Amino acid sequence: MTRIRRAGGADRWELRVKRNSQAPPVTLTLPATTDCGALGAVCTADGRKLSAPLSLTVPLVPALRVSNARVQEGPNATADFRVTLSRAATGSVTVDYATEDGTATAGADYTTTSGRLTFQEGETEQTVSVPVLDDATDDGKETFTLRLSKARGAWLPDDEGTGTITPGAPASSNALTARVAEPVRHLGKWQFIVQIAFSEPVTIRGKMGAKTLQVTDGTVYYARREGGADRWELRVKRSSQVPVTLTLPVTTDCGALGAVCTADGRKLSSPFSLTVPLVPGLQVSNARAQEGPGATADFRVTMDRAATGTVTVDYETEDGTATAGADYITTSGTLTFAPGETEKT
Repeated sequence: MTRIRRAGGADRWELRVKRNSQAPPVTLTLPATTDCGALGAVCTADGRKLSAPLSLTVPLVPALRVSNARVQEGPNATADFRVTLSRAATGSVTVDYATEDGTATAGADYTTTSGRLTFQEGETEQTVSVPVLDDATDDGKETFTLRLSKARGAWLPDDEGTGTITPGAPASSNALTARVAEPVRHLGKWQFIVQIAFSEPVTIRGKMGAKTLQVTDGTVYYARREGGADRWELRVKRSSQVPVTLTLPVTTDCGALGAVCTADGRKLSSPFSLTVPLVPGLQVSNARAQEGPGATADFRVTMDRAATGTVTVDYETEDGTATAGADYITTSGTLTFAPGETEKT
C-alpha cells in the first residue's frame, strides 16, 4: 500500500495499492475488531467495534493501447487505428475515442469521429476507422490524433495514436463519385437523416427527389444542400418496419431530369447505394423503493426488440427532490446489450 488518507469525512478512506506481481489478484482484508484498545482497531467514538470483516479481491486488468495509422488520400480512404487489449478480459471492457486536429483539420482533411468501443469477454482487438477527405490538393504529409479516454475494465498506458495522411496518387481519371458523409442519425423509430457527399461540387437537374434518388420502403420528405454544392442532407421516413434502401444510379445524360453532373459536364460515374436497417427503441421504467438496509431502486431498461448487433447506452442519476449523497448514491455507467438481449436492470 503506497498511500492511505481520509476521503470526504471520518467514514471514508482512500487506499492506493501497488501490486507485487502480475500473477495473482490482490486481496485486501479488514478483519473484525475485537478490542478497541488494540493497535489498528476500527471503532466508533462510543466504542462500537467493526463487527463484520471486509474482503476485496482486485484482479489484474488488461492494458489498452491504440496503434498509429497511415493512409493515402483517395475516394473512400480511411485511417484505421487498431485498439488492442494486452489480454482477454474476464468481463466487458469499454473505452471512449475521439479525433483531435494536428496539422490535419477536421472537415477539410478528415471527418470528425468519436464514440465508444465495447470489448466482450474473449475479445482483444477492435478497429476505429476515420474517413479521410480527398481535397484534391497536395498539402504534403498531415497528421491528426485519435485519443482514448474513460476506460472501464482496463487501464490506458498509451492513450493516443497518430494518423498520418499522405497526398493521393495522381488521378488516372477525374470521375465523379458519391459516398456517405456522416453516420446515419436516427430520429426515433420511423425517421432518420443521411448525408451524401460527392467527390466535388455538383449540379442536380431539378430537385434531389424521386427523379434523382430511388427509395425502397421509405420516402425522402426533406432534402437540402449541406455546407456546399458537394454535400446533401436527406431526411427519410420509413414506410414499414423493414430496412430502407437509398440508391443513386449512374447518370447517363446531364440533360435529363434528376441528372447529377459537375459544372463542366462530367456525370456521376458509379452508383451509390445505402441500406438502413430498423434499429430497436430503448425505454427505461420508473422505480419505487422503500428506505432500509440494502434497499435499491431498480430501473428496467428494455429494447422493443432484440438487435442483431451490440447496443450500448450510458446512464446517470440526477437529483430531483431526492439528493445524491443524502438520499441515494450517485450512479452512472454503460449498459451493453449483446445480440438477442432485450432487458437490463
